[in-house]
Amino acid sequence: MRLKNIYKALISLLLPVLFIIPVSCMLSSCTLFGKVIKGPGISEEAEDPVSKDSMDEGIAKEEDENKDSEDEAFEKLPVKIWIEDMIPEEIKSILIDRINSDPGLEIVQNSSDGEAFLEIVPTGGITDGSATYKDMNIFYIMAPSTFFYNMTDEIEWEDLKAWWSGDKESLAYISEDGTPVIMALEEREYNILAKILGETVNESIQVMDGADIVDGFSEGSITISITAFNRIDKRVKVLGLSGMSVFDRGLDYNDYPLAFSIMLHGKDEAVVEEILSSMNNIEMTNRDMSKFTSLIMTGVTAMARSKEIGKKMDELGVLYPAEKIIDTLKSADITHISNEIPFVEGCPGKGWPIFCSDPDYMELLRYVETDVIELTGNHMNDYGHEWMLYTLKMYEDEGWPYFGGGKNLEDCYNPAILESNGHKFAFLGLNSYGPKYAWATEDSPGCAPGPKEEDFEKYEEIIKGLKNQGYIVVFTFQYEEYPQYYPGNQQIIDFRRMIDAGADIVSGSQSHYPMGAEIYNDGFINYGLGNLFFNMKDILGLKQGIIAKHIFYDGKHISTILITTMLEDYSQPRLTTQEERTLILESIFAASIK
Repeated sequence: MRLKNIYKALISLLLPVLFIIPVSCMLSSCTLFGKVIKGPGISEEAEDPVSKDSMDEGIAKEEDENKDSEDEAFEKLPVKIWIEDMIPEEIKSILIDRINSDPGLEIVQNSSDGEAFLEIVPTGGITDGSATYKDMNIFYIMAPSTFFYNMTDEIEWEDLKAWWSGDKESLAYISEDGTPVIMALEEREYNILAKILGETVNESIQVMDGADIVDGFSEGSITISITAFNRIDKRVKVLGLSGMSVFDRGLDYNDYPLAFSIMLHGKDEAVVEEILSSMNNIEMTNRDMSKFTSLIMTGVTAMARSKEIGKKMDELGVLYPAEKIIDTLKSADITHISNEIPFVEGCPGKGWPIFCSDPDYMELLRYVETDVIELTGNHMNDYGHEWMLYTLKMYEDEGWPYFGGGKNLEDCYNPAILESNGHKFAFLGLNSYGPKYAWATEDSPGCAPGPKEEDFEKYEEIIKGLKNQGYIVVFTFQYEEYPQYYPGNQQIIDFRRMIDAGADIVSGSQSHYPMGAEIYNDGFINYGLGNLFFNMKDILGLKQGIIAKHIFYDGKHISTILITTMLEDYSQPRLTTQEERTLILESIFAASIK
């Protein structure tokens, strides 16, 4: 009886199980006692049971995919870059635009959050052991400057550093009246110098706007400044620094103390190299020499065979007059020569007042690499129209444009056009003094006449038209000759008139003395440059000369360098000694209009 009850209990337990399994297998497939039980609609592909190994492989694959996704998300985190505030805005804005355009880079405001850093440092780089500095070919150049009429031409870097550190006597030589040296800087330049030299202890430093600095020079309240190259103003004199000039094309930034670079650094060199790669071709500078042009303007050239200069050329060779200043004349992008007399075959070398040059003398003008010829000289028709036309043909054969004279009056009004590094130059000139036989007419050659009011009005109209076309206008005068350093009253009026019409530079080609200068409105005037290749009496003023080197940058006239010369052997100009230079500058600065 007891056994029977046990059987009943077992059957009651098994009956539900036996019912559930068939129903489940009708809806799906299942395995019972090692055999597959198939339900309707089940595909053959789904018949095999999922093994434990297959399930393990699927789980592992899913975990790997999740890990790859996490790694990829981590790799896309941008590199954090800090940009130093004192980097000049015109450079910094471009860097910011480039970084923001790269999703792999991010700008941070605090240096402590950065992984890489952009800083302004002395060119040449820094390696302090804990960071690697990489040059990005981004340069910021500065230059010392002073009042245009200051006699000082150069300072020493060591003197500047000493002055910054409190030694007030180290730059005392800049002050011509013995007053304390006052330095004025724009805030940007002050911050850069303070980073490099340390905070100054010299209280004679003022931080102010650039325009106020230029005005301060004129007023005598400021002695020296340090200026960004692209903000140099023609009204100041740029000083040399330890024997180097910021206007020399071959300036080595590694040697020049006021050359700075924007450099990238970080402790992880691989990260730095990756950033460099993503920011390639970003070269920038505020001293782009493709935007730089130098123009040399010279005084009287008259290689007269009858004069001592011609005799020396016949005796010692036609190149003799230029041998000691050749490097100076060839240093400019454009070299101007005002040749006042014609070339004549068989030039007999008659004396005053009739002048001519042997055609072989043309080699001297080739030697100095002449680019443009002025014809305002009053001896161009000394041997008649035939030889003036002959001379013009020689210039045309050389490919040299000429101005201030021509084959007829209409030709005289045509400017000489030259282009250099993005600058378009137009040269014009006139002869206001005569003699009458030297002037061109409607059907005969000569120099450009300018004795009448209508002549001046004609050139004013031409100048305005050229300025409207974007030209830099250089205007020259063959004016009345004064044996002195001071310009005449009417000369001042006439020269200024061409500046008012729009000329950028006005230069007197007539004077056998170097004369005063003037920075007038937005133009520069040399009232006379003296002799270049011409000799006269043994008088100091007739042997002194100026070669004016005008500097243009990015479409503007930014500086003028007055190179002083002394004629020796009645035929050969050379650069002056320091004592001779001081004497010339004292004379012409005293005669200048400030």
